[in-house]
Amino acid sequence: MRSAGVTVSAAVIGAVLAATTQQVGGHAVPTLGGFVISLLIGCGGALFAALIATFIPRKDKSPV
Repeated sequence: MRSAGVTVSAAVIGAVLAATTQQVGGHAVPTLGGFVISLLIGCGGALFAALIATFIPRKDKSPV
């Protein structure tokens, strides 16, 4: 499952960076805005994962 998440996220970030390029010396280079958008997407995913993790039930640590 983890490898599927990494693959999808790499594709999304790659698409964002490819969509936000500019020509510099005849080469397509991602803009600063593209990197900022990519960072915000990553932060959003991390916050979403943290939110989901807070709802995972814990085992009760009752004394024996």
